[in-house]
Amino acid sequence: METAQQLKEDLQKMLGSLTTTAATVVAEQLVGFENNGATLTQIAFNHQWTDWEVIQADLFGIAQLAQQALQDTSLTLSPLLQGLQKPIIDPSVATTLQLYQRFHSLKAVQNKRQMRPSTITEHLLLAAIDLPLAKFPYHDFVSDLQIREIQKELGQQLDHWRYEALSDRFRSTCDFWQFRLGAIKLTKEGQKVQNYGSD
Repeated sequence: METAQQLKEDLQKMLGSLTTTAATVVAEQLVGFENNGATLTQIAFNHQWTDWEVIQADLFGIAQLAQQALQDTSLTLSPLLQGLQKPIIDPSVATTLQLYQRFHSLKAVQNKRQMRPSTITEHLLLAAIDLPLAKFPYHDFVSDLQIREIQKELGQQLDHWRYEALSDRFRSTCDFWQFRLGAIKLTKEGQKVQNYGSD
């Protein structure tokens, strides 16, 4: 089988394993003959998604595709990634996570890193996306009970989840970043999530 045809089939197989949003974001960036590919900003505008949704879907999609290519050496893209036998997680993100694992306090990490709280939680979200399910301390930030409560309020159709749709009572006990973390956890557990955040 010709390489081009094999590459096409491999890409279709790999993209098919992603959530709809992640597959769309990754696919629409591809560049080829008579196809310039779209930027993340253009993708967000065209689909009326937030920048954060597109960035998170892109990171998740690329990480999952890279993991597949590294694990399955029969894939056409596998040789291109053999030199990437190192953690995908960003060094700064890794430092934030390591400090949290040492101190078990977001405030302590913030003080050590001299960063805003929002930057610290963003680092933790990125770490959760990049790392295997068992390697991130989800239960330190969002409990299974909270996730079940979210599902009870918003339903099982995760692609329709919106933080603003939660009751005021629940939002008073669950921050927006914890809500996104819960969606990431469910994604890692195999449930299809198309959107992670708010509009």
